[in-house]
Amino acid sequence: MVSAGDEAALLAFREQISERGALASWNSSAGFCSWEGVTCSHWTPKRAVALRLDGRAFYGALSVALGNLTFLWTLNLSFNWFHGEIPASLGRLRRLRRLDLSDNSFSGTFPVCKTLISALNNSWTQPRQGSAFYNHIIIKHNKAYVTIYGASSSFNVVAAIKAALLAFREQISERGALASWNSSAGFCSWEGVTCSHWTPKRAVALRLDGRAFYGALSVALGNLTFLWTLNLSFNWFHGEIPASLGRLRRLRRLDLSDNSFSGTFPVCKTLISALNNSWTQPRQGSAPSTTCGRVNMLHGSILDDIGSKFPMMKTLALGRNHFTGTIPSSISNISSLVALGLVQNGFSGYVPPTLGKMGALQYLNLADNKLEANDNKGWEFITSLANCSQLQKLILSNNSFGGQLPGSIVNLSTSLQQLYLDDTRISGIIPADIGNLVGLNVVLIANTSISGVVPDSIGSYGAVYKCVLDNEERTLAVKVFNLGQSRYSKSFETECEALRRIRHRCLVKIITSCSSINHQGQEFKALIFEFMPNGNLAGWLHPKSQEPTTSNTLSLAQRLDIGVHIVDAVEYLHNYCQPSVIHCDLKPSNILLSDNMSARVGDFGIRILQENTSRGMQNSYSSIGIRGSIGYVAPGDWNS
Repeated sequence: MVSAGDEAALLAFREQISERGALASWNSSAGFCSWEGVTCSHWTPKRAVALRLDGRAFYGALSVALGNLTFLWTLNLSFNWFHGEIPASLGRLRRLRRLDLSDNSFSGTFPVCKTLISALNNSWTQPRQGSAFYNHIIIKHNKAYVTIYGASSSFNVVAAIKAALLAFREQISERGALASWNSSAGFCSWEGVTCSHWTPKRAVALRLDGRAFYGALSVALGNLTFLWTLNLSFNWFHGEIPASLGRLRRLRRLDLSDNSFSGTFPVCKTLISALNNSWTQPRQGSAPSTTCGRVNMLHGSILDDIGSKFPMMKTLALGRNHFTGTIPSSISNISSLVALGLVQNGFSGYVPPTLGKMGALQYLNLADNKLEANDNKGWEFITSLANCSQLQKLILSNNSFGGQLPGSIVNLSTSLQQLYLDDTRISGIIPADIGNLVGLNVVLIANTSISGVVPDSIGSYGAVYKCVLDNEERTLAVKVFNLGQSRYSKSFETECEALRRIRHRCLVKIITSCSSINHQGQEFKALIFEFMPNGNLAGWLHPKSQEPTTSNTLSLAQRLDIGVHIVDAVEYLHNYCQPSVIHCDLKPSNILLSDNMSARVGDFGIRILQENTSRGMQNSYSSIGIRGSIGYVAPGDWNS
């Protein structure tokens, strides 16, 4: 009968909470002593002595039947969503030694029954300090009105913050790197911890990014309720992201990117509200921001109603995870979205045709998924994106897109600078009117079925191809000039003249040139260079993927070496060439990188030959009216 009483009390408790599926073991087929969160006595069989269900995100009221668990020593229901008043029946738990109801939504007054207080030795202390039984009542971070004899609320908050930080530290490796985290100094002086200027001894920021820490996140982090900033990116944290983070109602910046978290992210309503409904990408100003999904092992699908839950989101960065399913059409309702990065997941189906509703969108990366399009359906999103007047970067690489390249691509924003269509099954020709996109400086169509020539309207001197000589197994770069207009033919002559005069280890090496008639009877001109396997500097400074990795990020030493190589090349051109050569279009896309990452300055299609500085400019060769690139013009061209 006693056993049945404990079981009945537990089942009554279960009936009043949500998320009951998480308590699947609570059924009559097994004794309650084997139920999740329940511990029974070794001395008095079939009597529950502990109930620990903290951090489960349970929602509901507490059953008065809990007062029937009279053998309980420990009751821990912290970090949940329990609400309403705390039942007076808990006063019957005369054996209780630890009671933790913190971080819930209880209201009303706490029934401080004499019997309960007596059993707990009138204590109000902070938990998790050793393994011995000791007496605790913890009801902090609720809305209950509590009177505990002589307790100082300020002291309790400080103790709670310190304990939460130490609990976090206990679950990570490399603790030696946090040598300052000790009881001899206040936590406001601890490494990575920032306290408020206005409310002393309140931790408002925890920044421990890039420390190579390994371990799981403690649920105690949810106790740091004064935090505005939590940055644990670029570490090796693993496991699930604690639901208790939803208690950080003041949080404005959360960055957990580049770790090894798994499971699903607990998108708590209070956290989203505190973040101004933002789930945004990092390091861009002071707006509220969150980056949790990027470069982890999170899985599942995106919420169908994500647009209504996060209407003020600035950036959604979920790249390099295991998300699947379709991209929900409601995502288009996030009109304030600036960047959307879903790269390297398993998204499938069609791209929502309503993306154009995101008028603030500047960056869209859907690369490396299983997204589809064909001549009959799927390309409508390109037409819609014409409404995104601020769009600068569109990346669709490595998907199952097929069919003809839609003509509506020419209606994209004139702000568009980079367009990536490579590694798809797209066919057809590039529309001639793509030249209307005056800001476009990168178009990547490698490994597609797109045919034809690059339209003259794009303004390019020509295209560079990778060429492999089968007989020599040698890879070369072949720059074929666009001879549709006479100025491009002049560019070929100019570049040949410049390259004929120069030899330097930091300049791109020309193998030979070719000037002939092709099989269609048209004039053909090309320059053959050594192949630079690591591309150009622009691709490394502004990688196609916004997720930094060792394969797309330059180290400080590499950046310094590249800078030295560029300076060496420019010094040679200015001071050791006869006549001197002024490049006039030195930019990252004209800096090529060899297999050992040494820099080579290339593209001499725009340059000035200067006989000597005393006589001034004697010979100037240019293939366009004003020398330079969009965003840069040589200062000499502004002389009146």
